[in-house]
Amino acid sequence: MKNTDIRQLAMLCTLVECQSPAETARRLDITPSAVSQSLTRLRDIMGDAMVIREGTNYRLTPFGEQAIGNLKEIVALWQGLDEQAQPFAPGNSDAHLVLACHDAFGERVMQDFYRAVVAEAPFVSLDLHTCANTSQDIAALRDGSVDVAVSPFIELPHRAGSDLCSETIASFEITHCCVSASHPRINRSLSMAQYLAENHFRVASTPVGGAAVDPIDATLLARGLASRNCSTLNSWQLCADLLERSARLVSVNHAQAQALTRGNPRIKAVPLPPGQGWPSLPVQMIWHERTSRSAVHRWLRGQLREFYQAEPARGTPPEAALPLPTTVVQSLRPGKAGSAQFRRGLRCA
Repeated sequence: MKNTDIRQLAMLCTLVECQSPAETARRLDITPSAVSQSLTRLRDIMGDAMVIREGTNYRLTPFGEQAIGNLKEIVALWQGLDEQAQPFAPGNSDAHLVLACHDAFGERVMQDFYRAVVAEAPFVSLDLHTCANTSQDIAALRDGSVDVAVSPFIELPHRAGSDLCSETIASFEITHCCVSASHPRINRSLSMAQYLAENHFRVASTPVGGAAVDPIDATLLARGLASRNCSTLNSWQLCADLLERSARLVSVNHAQAQALTRGNPRIKAVPLPPGQGWPSLPVQMIWHERTSRSAVHRWLRGQLREFYQAEPARGTPPEAALPLPTTVVQSLRPGKAGSAQFRRGLRCA
């Protein structure tokens, strides 16, 4: 390895990881022909092919299998030293970052986080996506189309290997139901029998199907109870509009209860039946190991960590009020005041 350029080792490790010369070139900011030339030089120096192309895949040779772990360590140390020599300055960075975040936190979190990032790093380009909460998120992290995913619902593969890193940065707790203020059966409190008897909404950006079980229904089934009769909506605004006009309810966390009820007298929040062990899910921040030592990615993860852990205490959602007088309910015309107030509530929350 006397004449080996460490960039050739980085190229080999990246090629083995992403299985694509074009993607390797993109990640290392070189041309595809440079990838081919580097691989040829590395084979000459090592006296071994290192990788063998099989169709569209690149398989390590026996010698490559033995060496790849050490080569990854060497590349990681080199990248770490390079980043320490060039301290990260958010105000001068023009990096392009992609964050996927679960929509169940409500729109407020994404808006506030974006404002915080732009305030500190005005030239950084931050794309905000919604998590699919499926294996699609894992694939996106691995192929580099997403840099960080934040969700309580992404399930890491049982054999994730060492290429995925995760950290718990918050918790997602279901605490309330939101219903129409004039709901014919639900007043200030809610029994478990009432909760199970009612029809429900859930808000999800992607359809809930296959073998996946909603965490609330999983909790109910674990206690020997029936799962809910749910209709899935893909928008919090649609959920708010339909809550006002139906007898359905939606189970939410503290922040969502505030956003739905703030400034909207046609929706009320009712605590969930006590003593049922409602789900408290760890919110995971997940990223790929290739970005672990990247200064800009470390900065983004630090911003997320601080934002979720330092969020101020949220006030108490409005108590479930008595049903509004019929004249008041009739004076609140659908689609005007209530919807506009809800949108303002989300923006200001």
